[in-house]
Amino acid sequence: LRAVDVSSDPYDRGGASAVQELAYSIATGIEYLRQLTNAGLSIQQAAGQIGFSYAVSGDFFTQIAKLRAARGLWAKVIVAAGSEQGAGAMPIHCRTSRFTMTKRDPWVNMLRVTAECTAAVLGGAQSVATLPFDAVIGPPNELAQRVARNTQIVLRDESHLDAVADPAGGSWFVETLTDQLARAAWAEVRAIEAAGGIVRALGSGRVVDAIEEVAKLRQQALAKRKAPIVGVSEFPNAAEEPVHREPIPQDEVKRMLRAGLDQLDVGAHREVLLGLARQVNDPERADIYSVAAVLQHGQPDFHVEPIAQWRAAELWERLRDRSDRSEPRPTAFIANLGSIPSHKARSTWAQNLQAFSDPGAIEAAWKDSPASLGVICGSDDDYETMLVPAVAALKRAGCPVVLVAGRPGERAAALREAGVSDFVFVGADVLRIMTDVLDSVGVDR
Repeated sequence: LRAVDVSSDPYDRGGASAVQELAYSIATGIEYLRQLTNAGLSIQQAAGQIGFSYAVSGDFFTQIAKLRAARGLWAKVIVAAGSEQGAGAMPIHCRTSRFTMTKRDPWVNMLRVTAECTAAVLGGAQSVATLPFDAVIGPPNELAQRVARNTQIVLRDESHLDAVADPAGGSWFVETLTDQLARAAWAEVRAIEAAGGIVRALGSGRVVDAIEEVAKLRQQALAKRKAPIVGVSEFPNAAEEPVHREPIPQDEVKRMLRAGLDQLDVGAHREVLLGLARQVNDPERADIYSVAAVLQHGQPDFHVEPIAQWRAAELWERLRDRSDRSEPRPTAFIANLGSIPSHKARSTWAQNLQAFSDPGAIEAAWKDSPASLGVICGSDDDYETMLVPAVAALKRAGCPVVLVAGRPGERAAALREAGVSDFVFVGADVLRIMTDVLDSVGVDR
């Protein structure tokens, strides 16, 4: 039993980098260490009262290196504080990440959880909590809970991951990555300490602003599919039936809340309640935890802006949900130019591989199609002579949106003038393009 648990979960769910998770968790540990020693404990006693919890997310080797770096950094803190190195043994509990879980194609979450659990063990965690594959959909069912538990059992009893101490040790790649993360995190820890510590960094907004910057970069990578999400932004199952879970009944929630309120002596907390009511201008931001904290401890000395919590798949899931709500659901007409070998690389995601070389055939095929938009796929060589006639044919047939697969190069302005709505290629902001497409074909937001 430990008095203090330092958790990186809010940082992970805010989209923070591995370096930020390390720096902020170690800086928080230093603050607790300082408070415990100020209360009369020795460095060794104080260190023994502090545990660490880390969320382990998708980048397998980075997560292994993150945990290894955390152990080294904490040992360095304990030695710098004046204790023996053995007192700096870091107890680590890990949980698989909610940030990487998806509501769409949630069965893939089983694979994500397996990889994350493996990374946690290889990184040196003493205990691991594996989330059920439907954890972000609603209350997990019996199957999800059983799979989550058995994932750990298989890794322990069949893969024997618990049989080797520091199995990643000695790997040049992992050792180098560990060193890089540790150095970068230590530089940030020193900067935080020089500015007054983690409490001041949280209160000033430094931590929130830094995480927000990284989160924006991650969102851009997700939108451009540089960071693909299997089953959501990459290889989605268009015929998938969404998985539903029954939410906890509202009556049960009200009963639990009322049980706590019935035990509250309102008279004894009258002034606190009145002060709280005066300060809460936005009721939607006054959560039960905050109200309970104020009742128990009074108004805080300073305000910490919360870190926005999100999941990587949310951006694409909202787009998919919007499309699914439309009746009929928007479909794409794929106009593949030239021979199959020449356009296949740009149309492998399309189910209809019919090839066209005659603009008249494209025009006739569109008129017989129930599609909402057109996508032209072909090679750069075929585009030289066939692209503009194909665009013209689709526009004559009444196609409201025409997308072209491939980079436009210097022809972008001319092709847009000819009727091309946008271009889809590796590195393009596909999320923005598809959002614009849904707007153009009249799908409600």
